[in-house]
Amino acid sequence: MPKAKKGGVAKIADYRKTNEATAQDRVVCLSIDFRTYGTSRALDLTKVEMEADPDRVHATKSIMKSPNLAEIDSLWGKAHRWLGTKCLPGPLRKGVYSCPNELVVEVTEKMKQFEQDAQPAIKRLVAELPEIKRRDRAALRNQYQERDYPTAAELEAAFYIFVQPFDFSIPKGKLPPALYARSVAQSRRSWDESLEQARELLRATGKVVIERMAKQLETDKDGKRKPVLDATVNNVKKFLKDFEVRNIADDDKMLYLVSKAKGLLDGVNADDLRYDEKVREKVATELDKINADVAGLMKRPLRAIELA
Repeated sequence: MPKAKKGGVAKIADYRKTNEATAQDRVVCLSIDFRTYGTSRALDLTKVEMEADPDRVHATKSIMKSPNLAEIDSLWGKAHRWLGTKCLPGPLRKGVYSCPNELVVEVTEKMKQFEQDAQPAIKRLVAELPEIKRRDRAALRNQYQERDYPTAAELEAAFYIFVQPFDFSIPKGKLPPALYARSVAQSRRSWDESLEQARELLRATGKVVIERMAKQLETDKDGKRKPVLDATVNNVKKFLKDFEVRNIADDDKMLYLVSKAKGLLDGVNADDLRYDEKVREKVATELDKINADVAGLMKRPLRAIELA
């Protein structure tokens, strides 16, 4: 990997020949899919009076409304947000993640835990199935169709988190030379794009967590101190702790700012920020500077970041 020039850092484009192999050495590609049960079905248009050509009309109905199903979907959303705090955008497509080698065990075990956490709601949903069908029959009337609904066994089996590691390498010797060369070029472009996305995601996430903490260290218009939340401090420290292994794009500028923030917060807890005025003022002043420096690295408008 080329070294950074004095006064700057090497760009991803400089790694054209090596970044693909380097990234693959440092991460495991994981395909992760949160499986659920779809509740949208096509309407039977033969039972709908209309003047329009039925072939030009597409309409759907919603089935199986249940707080248990909503609870499972909410848990899957929580799992997805947590995943975003550990993994990075992967090549190829949505649902593929670059997981740093050091975090693979933690990520796969956490996905298993989310599956286990969903089991009570899944079992309640299965037990509720007859009542759900009764409610839908009354609400949908002539649009109710028994074939739209799963058996109890099918419904229980529908909910799980699919995690599949895979190798993204190009099989040399198994492809015609022209196809192999084209595939290698596409692979490099894909890795370049995912590394740039990883770089921007980490910068954006750092901006969010640091800015939230900095705002809580401010005083309001009446001069009163704002409350410092444990979750806010924990989110900053978790981000700083994992940054080095997640920094697969070798973002030296962000690494420098993260190192400054780690040194600033080393040994500092939420109570220190609540009750020690000197610590609070020092951290607030320095965090504002770091936050401004992170903002200066942002190439694009700040994306929406959801924290677990």
